[in-house]
Amino acid sequence: MKKIVLIFVGMLLISSLAFGNEVSINFGDLMGDYAAWTPRYVGLDWAGDDYCVDFDLTDLIDGNELHINEAWKKLPLGDFANLSVGVIPYAFGKFPYKPSENLGITQMSWFGSALMMKFDGDFSGLGWTFYYADNMLLETYPDDYEDIGFRFTYAVADFDLGFSYKMNFFGEDDPLPTNDWEFDLEYTLMEKIDLDFQLYNIGDDDEDEMDYEALLSYAPGFDFPLLGKAIPYFGYFTRGDAEENNMALGFNFAPNDETFIKLEYLMDSGKDDAGNAIDAELNFQVGFTF
Repeated sequence: MKKIVLIFVGMLLISSLAFGNEVSINFGDLMGDYAAWTPRYVGLDWAGDDYCVDFDLTDLIDGNELHINEAWKKLPLGDFANLSVGVIPYAFGKFPYKPSENLGITQMSWFGSALMMKFDGDFSGLGWTFYYADNMLLETYPDDYEDIGFRFTYAVADFDLGFSYKMNFFGEDDPLPTNDWEFDLEYTLMEKIDLDFQLYNIGDDDEDEMDYEALLSYAPGFDFPLLGKAIPYFGYFTRGDAEENNMALGFNFAPNDETFIKLEYLMDSGKDDAGNAIDAELNFQVGFTF
């Protein structure tokens, strides 16, 4: 099986050199007995200013179906707005899911994709997005349903602010609609320490049930032998109304402009099904952009 995986990964890398914009592979846990060097995520991406096709190939390695993260085309509507149509990620939250755009390995909250019609633009510095989504492609819910939502972003002083809202099951009586919302900010302290923060309430109208995510990094980084620029970071993110959390400590290396390498130590405060503490993990990720 390992030989098959290695051959497949090799073919993926070669094909990406010719056709793709980004390829990334996440290995872990390197401290585990059997999981080391087994891909946990394999992604392949083609993207431009007005289009994107992004595949998650992880399940395909095990003989399962190919998963499409994104497949959309953007059309300009004059000088004031754009219309995007296709399979599009929800405009909800700050942290991206693409490995090349995410400083760490651990997946911050990503709320999936849907067949969507999305409008976006900018008005006097206020970035805006409105969308209508049909979840007929999702496996989470067996019945077709729709969502609507919006996101606003604005920069003031040294802060980049964002707010997102999503109504699930729009127009439905069973189940009744639920409301998701989030607030995020980005701030750079003394031009050296980057803070990314997100507070959100998902799938529950109880205002007291909230989770948050924070990521601190040393933006200038430092030179590391052979691996180029290294940016250290620390992440803290909660789940279950902040009753459990994960902490991540890692390094993001950039040997050159087209390569990223990440090494991350991940701790989990939760327990497994047997009630035992969850072991810490050492994860490794390598990716290329073209």
